[in-house]
Amino acid sequence: MEEEIPEALYLLNMISERSLYQKEPNLLYSKFVATAFLRVCFGYFFILNMFVVVVQATGVIDIFFDVLALQFLQQVDGIAFRLAKMDVFGKHIKRASTRKCFRVEFEKLPFARRKKMSIFVKIMYIFNFCGLLSAMSVVTYRQNTGKSALVLFYHMISCVSCEVPVI
Repeated sequence: MEEEIPEALYLLNMISERSLYQKEPNLLYSKFVATAFLRVCFGYFFILNMFVVVVQATGVIDIFFDVLALQFLQQVDGIAFRLAKMDVFGKHIKRASTRKCFRVEFEKLPFARRKKMSIFVKIMYIFNFCGLLSAMSVVTYRQNTGKSALVLFYHMISCVSCEVPVI
């Protein structure tokens, strides 16, 4: 789950529009970028979920069981994809899961052609590092001072969420 972010950024960095069109002319590069963006969002949602689990947990065993449940869901996803490739869910899903685009290998681009994307990827890694480090620092500080980090998190969410007026 959390590996979705570096994997999507790696794919964006290594696969250019021209090489995607050469290998798979039926696929649009905009769809490829959109799926990579969704993978990054999915990874951030997982990290946010883990942050909430750690903040609201009262003991280590709670964190362990929550992480175990998330790991189980991740494995179910992989098992479902393998079952789809074995024609357990029907012919249409088997065709969708065994398409040629899942097996295509792309050649490594020279650095000069992927320089801009490499800079973007490095900026994203720095952003991730700084964001996670600052969130961990705030939670650690609040826990060391005896304040609840959960109250801070709920306050941040309530400021962002929009309230619907009752008429």
